[in-house]
Amino acid sequence: MAFDKSLHYRHVSAEAIRPIEKDQKDNCGACHHEYDKKARKTVYVPGKEGACQYCHLKTDTKEARSVQTVTHESCLNCHLAIKAKKVIKTGPTVCEGCHSSEFQKSIKVIDSVPRIQRKQPDAVLMATAMNQAIAAGKEPLMGISPVVFDHKMHETSEKTCQSCHHASLEKCSACHTTTGDKKGDFITLEKAMHALRDTQSCVGCHAQAQKKQDCAGCHTQMTSKKMDQQACKSCHSIELADAKRFPAKSEDQVKLAHSAIAGRKMPPIAYDKKDIPEKVAIDVMKKDYEAAAFPHRKVVDTLLARLNKDTMGKYFHKDMYSMCQGCHHNSPMTATPPKCVTCHSIAPQKASNGRPGLKGAYHGQCIGCHDQMGIEKPAATACIECHKKKS
Repeated sequence: MAFDKSLHYRHVSAEAIRPIEKDQKDNCGACHHEYDKKARKTVYVPGKEGACQYCHLKTDTKEARSVQTVTHESCLNCHLAIKAKKVIKTGPTVCEGCHSSEFQKSIKVIDSVPRIQRKQPDAVLMATAMNQAIAAGKEPLMGISPVVFDHKMHETSEKTCQSCHHASLEKCSACHTTTGDKKGDFITLEKAMHALRDTQSCVGCHAQAQKKQDCAGCHTQMTSKKMDQQACKSCHSIELADAKRFPAKSEDQVKLAHSAIAGRKMPPIAYDKKDIPEKVAIDVMKKDYEAAAFPHRKVVDTLLARLNKDTMGKYFHKDMYSMCQGCHHNSPMTATPPKCVTCHSIAPQKASNGRPGLKGAYHGQCIGCHDQMGIEKPAATACIECHKKKS
């Protein structure tokens, strides 16, 4: 059961749910609490709300019972209590009410949910190493450009805060230090941000986004176990010239972050028609078939239409001809990239070469793209629609 922003807001705004303390204005205290060791009871602390899983883990610990136990007790008892008051709108009280996929589909989703207020920043300038230098009274050397993180924008694109904040709502560097700390399982800040296979890292989350149907046609063909070193500047974008002198005060860093975000321009990506051939004849199988007429310009226009409706897509493809790399994957990005045959030989190649032959490259690219992007016509396996036999 995913307790996302929509479901959270339904509980926050529910008139039937009331906080434990009478002087509280909102519903937060009805669920959120911390354990007061002196009083030996749970209490609500405004401004320190977090996800249940931050304290209640999968199994019982010395500090707290398992999340399964407490959610069933708290949620179910609350639903039963509200139901006993004969309130029309109440939460489910039977197993399938939460755990049935069919029932979950019937739960009303609220699209326009007010921002959850937890004293979080709108924008963050991520420059941990430089701030450490300032704290130590040293000159903050720009070893690598700081990252401007648009926190507010990311909130709108994620369903829960846990998408990033997996153990607490503290800032990342509180647990993941530059050298590694027990609190963060000795995972350094650099690894926490750049782990390709971890969906809660920046790079890992972006890699997951590449699996969307509108993106997968290109990015599946470009799968790599390593990060693209050329892409670093997409995030590490604050140059010293922009900052003049790196601001030591946190409020000035925030101003710099907001200024950088305000200066981001993401107009629709477009190419000059004269640079995009309308059609390309592919005759690698000319012995048995007529040349396949590849609708090059139509393909480019279709990809641009899908790309331009996605904010992340536009941001990471703002460099000229970067979208072309989906097909021309290892070519220099110019208006006229080298032909495929430059790298993929017509003659069969040995496996040790690491590259498929020209015929294999074309089929892998075209069929893979149609399959991944859900293109129904021509279907990925409709051979005769591309290859007409010679009469």
